[in-house]
Amino acid sequence: MEEFDVAVVGGGPAGAAAALHLRRTELKVVVIERGRIGGLVWNASRVENYPGFPGGVTGRELAELFASQLEMAGVEVVKDEVLRVEPHPFLLHGRRGLYRCRYLILATGTRPRRLPLRGIPVYYELLEVPQGVRRIAVVGGGDVAFDYALSCADRGTEVFLILRSPPKAHPGLQEEVRQRPEISLFIGASIEATDGGLVLKGREGIIPLEVDGVLGAIGRLHEDRLLKGIEGVEGLHLAGSLHLEAPLRHVGIAVGDGIRAAYQTLKEVEG
Repeated sequence: MEEFDVAVVGGGPAGAAAALHLRRTELKVVVIERGRIGGLVWNASRVENYPGFPGGVTGRELAELFASQLEMAGVEVVKDEVLRVEPHPFLLHGRRGLYRCRYLILATGTRPRRLPLRGIPVYYELLEVPQGVRRIAVVGGGDVAFDYALSCADRGTEVFLILRSPPKAHPGLQEEVRQRPEISLFIGASIEATDGGLVLKGREGIIPLEVDGVLGAIGRLHEDRLLKGIEGVEGLHLAGSLHLEAPLRHVGIAVGDGIRAAYQTLKEVEG
């Protein structure tokens, strides 16, 4: 079992920012991340509203910079999934090991709302989609769905972008999508699974839809499953989307909230 002063669960922008701030002290800090440092940032085709990057930066580039900065700062990063937490001091049960810490920051972010589809591959992050997919249905009407559609089109994939209601995506993203011949936009439509595959149900009736998979972007929920039994325990702080009342997919907000959680942790450490 490994022991730390502070464990940060989640290596997205909030978790990375919290760990970097805490590492400036003498505290022994670890980031436990089940996937990749950067979290959902990896899915962004381009981040254009984060300071310090005139002209924008790809999500992958920004995530790699987060990982590089953690390494340069000497923050230990463990790839593991925490399944359960016991208080206090906190005992974290991971798939690969046990971790004990005096202070805990949960920056576990969000999990996707699931689509009721069977019999076809369904993905919820761009990184999950295999490179060989030639035709894909993207379901959703927000910024994420439109960004996913553009990223898939950049790969040379034919995209069916399906919305139940008028789009909520940024007008700039909507215009980009409409300019791409690889993307077919269906508003006021939905898809359903049938014994023979998928069908598109819209204004023109029911149309068979031949795709290699579906990429869902119909919203996200707080990833709060680790909170069971430890809410309100001294030494616990929440950061990023898990802390905010409504999940907001904005890197700057997540970074700022991660630093806030680190400050609160240091106040407890100092008594």
